[in-house]
Amino acid sequence: MNSNDIKNSVTKSTLIQIIHNELTGLDLSTNDYIELANSILDSALDKKQHNGSAAAGYSGRIVNKLPAQQDDIIIRLFDSTKDFDLLRKWTEDRAGQEFLLSRIENTVPSIDELVASDSNILGMVCDTSGKPIGIVGFLNYNHHQQKAELRKLIGNPAKRGKGYGKKASRLWISYGIHGLKLRKIYLYTFDTNLRNIRINEELGFKLEGIYRAENIIEGVPKDIIRMSLLL
Repeated sequence: MNSNDIKNSVTKSTLIQIIHNELTGLDLSTNDYIELANSILDSALDKKQHNGSAAAGYSGRIVNKLPAQQDDIIIRLFDSTKDFDLLRKWTEDRAGQEFLLSRIENTVPSIDELVASDSNILGMVCDTSGKPIGIVGFLNYNHHQQKAELRKLIGNPAKRGKGYGKKASRLWISYGIHGLKLRKIYLYTFDTNLRNIRINEELGFKLEGIYRAENIIEGVPKDIIRMSLLL
């Protein structure tokens, strides 16, 4: 057995152990296990056949620079001289705090830290009149590795739940692909945020891993899901 064989064997054993841990206690029947195995096989084959399709999904609206507009939203670069106070206001409620929250480190950086970092690229989401309604960001942008973490927030509560976040994300991701030449965009979300997970899947993101009981939030251990878009 050569080094590659050992590496593949360890990888398979690790994956099997992860799956076993997740399934323990679910009381699945033999048919359930067969159905699950078939689903995993189908998913693997589908991924192999459609490798690179994520980038193709963002080829229709190519955004090389900002500002950019699609339908009823415009995204321009964040301007700290005129946007800082508004961002501070937006981050006072729960949704705003979650925009700032680093789920892995369980820390909330100050707005000053967020804006001052050269590794954070921020964009303001505006309506067609130019009035800001939200913010999007690529945090921890790594030019050499061509990857960044996606964040989004519809700051105006009256505009939430109306599809603006999804529209803004799609336009911002196109800018990340074509303007910043990103090869990978990733994000973190709580396993209980099913609506957000579903929207991320619609945007082309796939499950990358689960941080089990990674941090205690309001006294409760929380699983954190990492999803990514490979380009």
